[in-house]
Amino acid sequence: KSGRGFGSISKTVHGSTNHFEINVLGTKKSVTWEFLKPDELFIGEGRERRVMVRRVNELGSQQSAFHGLGWLEGYMEICHRLLSEVYEGKSSDYPKLQDNLKLLEVMFKTSWQS
Repeated sequence: KSGRGFGSISKTVHGSTNHFEINVLGTKKSVTWEFLKPDELFIGEGRERRVMVRRVNELGSQQSAFHGLGWLEGYMEICHRLLSEVYEGKSSDYPKLQDNLKLLEVMFKTSWQS
């Protein structure tokens, strides 16, 4: 019942932007986890492929399933609000450096002390 396996992790890959995945290839099965689909595991065995989907928040980070959806889109919304403020002159609510500067200074000082 024992088998052998191989795994790899790469931070630099060619292809789609922000694509990160972990592949574990064994003699009997393979498993893939993708950053863009954090609540899904792709399991291959022979010619069969199935997807395990986490639907409850009892495991891992205990965040509700699919909580990461929209994360990248949030950065686009911040950029949109910044550009609207610059080009159209209308004030907008988005995270700004001056609003968080005191927090960043405390974090910076703490990191140098430890």
